[in-house]
This record gives sequence, structure tokens and C-alpha cells, in this order.
Amino acid sequence: MFRITDATDLAAGADGVSSRRARSDENFVVSADASQLERSEATAWASHSLYLADAGLAATLQSLRYPLIVKPSRGLLSRGVQKVSDAPSMRRAVRSLAQDGLAEHGILIETYVDGPELDANFVLRDGRVLFLEVTDNMPCLGDASTAALTDNFMETVQISSSALPRPEKDTIRASLLDSLLRLGFRSGVFHVEARMAHSAMHYRPHPSGVVDLAPRAAPLASPPPDVFLIEVNAREPGTAGTWATLYTYGVDLGSLQVLRALGDQEGERFAALTTPFAFPEDAVVGGGGGAQYWTAHCIVPIHRDDLYIPGNFVARVCAALPDVAPYVSRAELYAPAGTRVSPTAGSGWMAYFLLFSRESREHLLLMYQRVTEVSRRVLDEASGYCDARVTLTEARSSL
Repeated sequence: MFRITDATDLAAGADGVSSRRARSDENFVVSADASQLERSEATAWASHSLYLADAGLAATLQSLRYPLIVKPSRGLLSRGVQKVSDAPSMRRAVRSLAQDGLAEHGILIETYVDGPELDANFVLRDGRVLFLEVTDNMPCLGDASTAALTDNFMETVQISSSALPRPEKDTIRASLLDSLLRLGFRSGVFHVEARMAHSAMHYRPHPSGVVDLAPRAAPLASPPPDVFLIEVNAREPGTAGTWATLYTYGVDLGSLQVLRALGDQEGERFAALTTPFAFPEDAVVGGGGGAQYWTAHCIVPIHRDDLYIPGNFVARVCAALPDVAPYVSRAELYAPAGTRVSPTAGSGWMAYFLLFSRESREHLLLMYQRVTEVSRRVLDEASGYCDARVTLTEARSSL
């Protein structure tokens, strides 16, 4: 059991900002710990290993508006992130985190924002934005209005560049830059996760069967679009995300992070390496911003217990999808070949594919669907599950 303590008294005011800027090591602690980060945003309550039933918390708990997100204060791969609809499910979620060993550093309870999720990759120098990439995180199981407590928030596919309208991208840029500066960060590479509340866009099914962002039938009257910060990572995105940015924009976030670590961010080399491809800002193909095409970062989950990872997994998937294979720019295993893996706390990844298209986002998403289906069946077949069926007719069906 846990007690939720009100963290609004730790919201970053002028004194808080100046103290964080004075000690850069504390900035990294704040960005690594979700509870400290969101205290600076004055939006969340952190828990410490006491009791949810504490009488002093009654007013705070009763004031919370459901649905809420319950998650580990320090997380990895969205493990343990749960959406709860009422007080009993909130308590069950807290207990499950403790049972799964995910509550060591505390538990965070925050407002669930029903809006498009996004990643924003910033490169800063002296508080100025040298490069910004915004990607769309497509909906996951936990986003569904009918989601159960067991439905997780593990990422599925990310598309760059974002389909959000230009005014909302400008809001993302200004709002998240302000958050970074208030945390004391002025130079470096930052991977920021957020949601766009009250967006003019929402996810809906298309006639082809894919789900993607589309304009709302009627714009929301109020309030205006706003950014809800989820977390700040004082680093480049993960392996696949770093490759995706390099292939899409020609900007190597990993190399920039190394230069920053070497103290070279003031030189011309650092600035030069933040320059994307010379495609027009308003180009249709790729969504603009220097992108040469649309990219999908497709995550292959560990979808069941005791999956065997074949060493030729990528080759088998590509062989089953000869019309998709030419659009695979990169693919790698996360799990060692020849091992057996199971989900941890209900989630886990075993590989990724980077797909590209100069045709459309819809083309990307159709290919993603087929890669996901075939990946699952290849894994099931390799693992000896009797329900695995991978037929060439099914796998090679045309787009």
C-alpha cells in the first residue's frame, strides 16, 4: 500500500528554477525521475511507501478526476503504466506495481490526457532550438475508452514527421522548450514525451482499415490546444529512434550527444550537424521540416510467454513480404538470437523495423500492419505454438 503526497508545493517557481540551474547534476536527476519532473510542472502526486488509506489524503484522492494514470516514478519501456477509472481500480493498480517490484522509487498518479501522444527530439545550444523533430506515437491498448487495467501503454509505432497542424507544432516547440529551460537545460540533445490536449486532430479509422490522425469533424470550442508534458530524457532517443531521425532528416542525434558530452557544442561542427536535408519546410512528401520521406518506427512486442527468437527472424519476415522488404531501411533484434523471452510486467520488445514511404502515411501504416502480423506468426511458428499459421498467400497479399 502507498500514500500519495501532494507535490504541488514543490512546483518550480523562480527560486526552484535558479537552484536547478546552479547544479546541472540535479537537472539530470529531475529529468530521470518522473515524480520530480512533474513536480516541476505542478501536475502530479508522487507516492512514497506508506498508505493510500491515510486519512490526510482523503481530500486529495477525492479531488482527483478520473481516468488517471498510475505508473512507476522511474519507468522503462512503459512497464507498469496503467489507466484507472475509479478509486478501487487505482488501489489495485498501486498494489500490482508493488507486487511486480516496480514501486521501489515511488509511484506517480497523474491526469490522463485524451489527446495525440508525441515525441519531440530537441537539439539546443544556449537555449536556442537548432533542430526539432516531432513524431506521432500511434494509439496503444491503454488509450482505448474501454481499456481494462491489464491493457498496457507499450508503444506500437511512431511516425515522423507528425501530422499535427503547424500551429500545434509551434505550440509544442514553445511549450516544451519552456519546460526544458525551467528545468535548467540550455544545451544538448533531449528526447521529450508529451500529449497534445484539445487538439484539432484525432485518431479515426480510414477506409483502408488503418487508424491515423485526421481533422475533427467540428473544431473544439474551448480550451485551445495545449501541451501536457509526460517526461524529459536528457539524451537522444533509443537506438531505433536515433536511426530513424538520421535516415529521415540526415541529423545524427547520437553523434550530437557525443559532441555535447565532449564539450564541443559551442563549435561550428555541432551546429552544422543539426542541419537537416534541404527539402522544403512545407514539402508534402515526408511532412516537411527537411524530411526526405515518411518513416515508421515499428516495434515488435513480446506478445506471449516463452517466445523463441530465431537468428534469421528479420530475413524470414522480409521473405514473407517481398513487396514490403524494399521499404525496410533498417531492422534489428533487441532480444539475443537463440534465446527465449517473456513479457516483463505485461510488456516488452524483441525487435524493430524502420519502414519508409514517399507515397503516404497510409502506405506506411498498411505496411506496418502486415509486418506486425507476420512477425507475430513467425515468432509463434519458431516457438512451436500449434496455432501459428504463416501462409504465403496471406503474407504476400497486396497492399
